[in-house]
Amino acid sequence: MDPLSIASGVAGLLTVSAAVIKTFDIVKSSIENCPRTVFLARAETKEINWAIKRLKSLIDDPDSVPKAARMSVGIHDATVTISELIKTCDNLITTLKPLDKDGKVVLTRWDRVKWLRVQDDVVKYIRQLQAHKGSVTLILNILQWQVSESDVVIVESQRALELKIDAVLNSSEAT
Repeated sequence: MDPLSIASGVAGLLTVSAAVIKTFDIVKSSIENCPRTVFLARAETKEINWAIKRLKSLIDDPDSVPKAARMSVGIHDATVTISELIKTCDNLITTLKPLDKDGKVVLTRWDRVKWLRVQDDVVKYIRQLQAHKGSVTLILNILQWQVSESDVVIVESQRALELKIDAVLNSSEAT
């Protein structure tokens, strides 16, 4: 994935995460005594959406990022993070498909049953989103690093990001 692909992947993630948030909004308002997992999944998706928006704003305005910070985020790290986020969001969309009818979320009196059938998978993908959010946050820490700040922050963020990327790659090899 080259830098242009990363930028387009980030833009696509914004669209997908907004669609997921919309689906959760509809599920939340349609199910009486809505399960707490819907609220938690929606909140997590909103947080990753915010982080992706912030990342996109830095990609769109590279001059706002100090050169030393830009050079500190490896293309490989960004590629793995964005690729894994895309894969997780695709899996989440596929999981939410049973609630979607012709592009519109249609819920009936069987709403709770429909949700319960997909809930475990949604929770699994939300946990993956949380892990990826950690990687995006570390990338943001590095990119927003200011020359006047301590180098310790950038070095710690780089090391933590490296460990997260290694864990993702190792788990991908295991499956």
